[in-house]
Amino acid sequence: FSIPASEHSTITSWGREGECDAMRNMLTRYPKGAVACVSDSYDIYQACEKYWGTELKSLIEARDGFVVVRPDSGKLPDIVLEVLDKLAGKFGTSQTPTGHKLLPPCIRVIQGDGIDINSLEMILNVMTDAGWAADNLAFGSGGALLQKLHRDTQKCAFKCSNAMVNGASVDVVKDPITDPGKKSKKGRLTLE
Repeated sequence: FSIPASEHSTITSWGREGECDAMRNMLTRYPKGAVACVSDSYDIYQACEKYWGTELKSLIEARDGFVVVRPDSGKLPDIVLEVLDKLAGKFGTSQTPTGHKLLPPCIRVIQGDGIDINSLEMILNVMTDAGWAADNLAFGSGGALLQKLHRDTQKCAFKCSNAMVNGASVDVVKDPITDPGKKSKKGRLTLE
C-alpha cells in the first residue's frame, strides 16, 4: 500500500519562501485520497500552525481524503506529541469511546525517522499517557527497522542541492530547526 508522498527536495526546491506553495501543490495535484507531505524542511511548527493549520486548512478540510503530516527530525517521542498538539490547536479533536483525543479524519501524522521496535512502543506509550489515540499516527519504516547503519549513523546522505526550475538554476537546501545536524549543502557542488 503506497500513497503520493513528498520528500525534502520536492519541497525545498520551491525555496524557503515557497514552502507553503509546494505543500499546496501536493494537495492540488492529488485532490483525492491520502497524501503525505514532509513538513520539517525548515520549521515543523510553522508548517503545522501557519501552513497546514491556517493557510491550507480549508483546502485540507474540503479534500476527499486526508493529509498525513510528516515530521522527519526532532527528538523522539517529543516531536510526535508536539506535532499532534500543534495540529490539534488548529484542527481540534474529538474523543474516542476510550476517552482519547483524535484529530479530525482529514489530518493525520506519520513518523518514520528514528523508528525501531523500541521507539514504536515508547511513542505509543507516551501518546497513551498524554491522552492521544493511536489512530492519529502511522509509522514509516526507516532504516532503523532493518539495521542500525543508515544515513544518520553514518552522517552521510545524498540530497538535491541545485535544481533547474523554469530554466533557472535554484539552490536547494534542507535546514530543519529540530535537528541542525540534518542541514544539507546547497548550490552546485564539485568533488575535488
